[in-house]
Amino acid sequence: MNKSMLVMILSGSLFALVVQAQTNKTYVGPNVNRGSTAWGNDSNWDPAGMPSGTDNVIIPDDKQAMSDGGVAVPYTGNLTLGTNARLGIGWVASRHVEDYNALGTPGVSRITMGADSSIVLRPGSWGTVDLPEIVLEGNALITYNSSTEPKSDYRHAYGINGNYDFEMRGQNSQFVYLTATNTVNRFILGRQGHSWRLRADVELALNGDVTVLAAGADPPEPAADLILNAANAISPSATLELNGSDSNTLVTVNADNTVFQLFINGVQQPDGIYNNSESWLSGSGTLTVKGPPQATLILLM
Repeated sequence: MNKSMLVMILSGSLFALVVQAQTNKTYVGPNVNRGSTAWGNDSNWDPAGMPSGTDNVIIPDDKQAMSDGGVAVPYTGNLTLGTNARLGIGWVASRHVEDYNALGTPGVSRITMGADSSIVLRPGSWGTVDLPEIVLEGNALITYNSSTEPKSDYRHAYGINGNYDFEMRGQNSQFVYLTATNTVNRFILGRQGHSWRLRADVELALNGDVTVLAAGADPPEPAADLILNAANAISPSATLELNGSDSNTLVTVNADNTVFQLFINGVQQPDGIYNNSESWLSGSGTLTVKGPPQATLILLM
């Protein structure tokens, strides 16, 4: 047997060992939606043992799991949330950055979110936190801060993709940065409490329709501060819906962007080029509304 064949056999054996070592860990513990260290209880997992290493993690349909108390350890497998499943990250003071380990490893792990599933973040203030790739298998929700207590900012650097609606809620003036292309049916920007900021930093960071809901007292404010911080940060085929009193800034445009249709408080706006001369738009860029192709009338003589 020559050396190259031996290396191939050894490599294949190693690969087989790695594959065999990757286990699906399913959460079978109690439903918890407040402070709980249930994640770290080995008997709450099937097969027994808290997720670690290369394990894949599954939160089944209708299950509510919680990572709190700093008990979660890193793993490099994928995380799957079933239909109507919920995963909470952090709750009780003191806060623990280790609670984020339940989401997997950014840049390696993938989070698959089933219909009506949700992730709720409340782990305290840890600067800017990277989140793993997200794949949608139904409409889903992420709440970036469920409390007015200290908060983190978040960065989606690995993509959010799937032909479904993705609702994002934040508060307490936190930032969420989109630094990768994200393709969904519709981004819905809501509010958990006080206003927050979504900054689209690259081309097609918002590759889908975008709806900013209204929130607050009369007159209503936009639920989030939408910042288009790069050219073509929003898809030119998108419908952009802005809600809130137009005495407020409803969108900040820091580079030239184009959308297919624009609605403000349910009223469709005329095609054209908008800039910061509008009360509802700030920033140095322009927002072009191109609308549907115009029909051409041809007269036959």
